[in-house]
Amino acid sequence: MHNILLIDDDKDDRSFFLDAADSVSESIEILALENCFTLIKDLENNNIQQPELIIIDINMPEKDGWTCLKELKSHAVYQNIPVIMYSTTSPEHGAEQAKKIGALAFFTKPYDFKELKETVNEIAFHLEQGTLMEITKVSKRFF
Repeated sequence: MHNILLIDDDKDDRSFFLDAADSVSESIEILALENCFTLIKDLENNNIQQPELIIIDINMPEKDGWTCLKELKSHAVYQNIPVIMYSTTSPEHGAEQAKKIGALAFFTKPYDFKELKETVNEIAFHLEQGTLMEITKVSKRFF
């Protein structure tokens, strides 16, 4: 079983993502959180299992995804967890900024359920194959 942590303030987007994951792979387990405030605290207190991958929404109130990514990448224990950033909007330099801060990849949230399933399926495939770190080299969805 592969453990993914999804952080997104939008309940509908979290549900959409979880439904897509349930429909494409039985090998991934996703824990969805609605904000970044307790992420590191919950990890440090073992309230949640350290994930193999974290997917973070960029546009969240109070503490956005960029801040969350910076906190993870500056933490000695969690800095090596792969992170994929995503957003409903594609900031002009989103992929560049994500990589500069330390994210593995960036993708724009698909509005179409079929496209989201394909994206989640690709993530699951790379987790299963142990090739997650290569995802931007072989995928058109991630940049």
